[in-house]
Amino acid sequence: MTDGAARCLEVHGRKDIRDISIPRLTASDPEQLWTSGQWMTERSGGSDVSLTETRAYPQSDHTWTIKGFKWFSSATDSDITLLLAKTPNSDKVSLFWARVKNEDGSLNGVRIIRLKDKFGTKSIPTAELELTGMKNAVMIGKEGEGVKVISEVLNITRVHSAFGCVTNMRRAFDIVTVYPVLSVNLIFRIIPRNEKYSDDC
Repeated sequence: MTDGAARCLEVHGRKDIRDISIPRLTASDPEQLWTSGQWMTERSGGSDVSLTETRAYPQSDHTWTIKGFKWFSSATDSDITLLLAKTPNSDKVSLFWARVKNEDGSLNGVRIIRLKDKFGTKSIPTAELELTGMKNAVMIGKEGEGVKVISEVLNITRVHSAFGCVTNMRRAFDIVTVYPVLSVNLIFRIIPRNEKYSDDC
């Protein structure tokens, strides 16, 4: 998701957010690297994001405060996240950038309800989250176009998934092709030894 977030911000983000985030999201130094989550799914909507209940409230400093609940949050321990929420002026969702933690390391208006017991990628925690007032969020792209904007993240993730499937299928094909040959050779090497051992006994 991190490289997808970098691409999304590169295309749709404000200059100040790009300058803060992209060098960190693409850093090769682990001390400088940021990771990004992507929080879309909610209890009410599942894959139907039009039923999103999370709300973004405008603040006087042109940032937003996010309140709501995310049923399935990718990369819960990330440094930043891109998440969907509705604004007071639109029934359609908008995309927001936010820091997951404050400067002192405390969570930024995030309460972890529970970690998901999932199959695969267990090293990247996925959780149910209550957003009790996630501060200093910034809208990415135009208001009400959150699904369109976050598709930059989803498309890159889909490309990675496709490559992963193809390479794993190729690996499986190589294994099933080579295994019979190796098995036959191994059998012919083992049988004479066993027969000789039996004769000697």
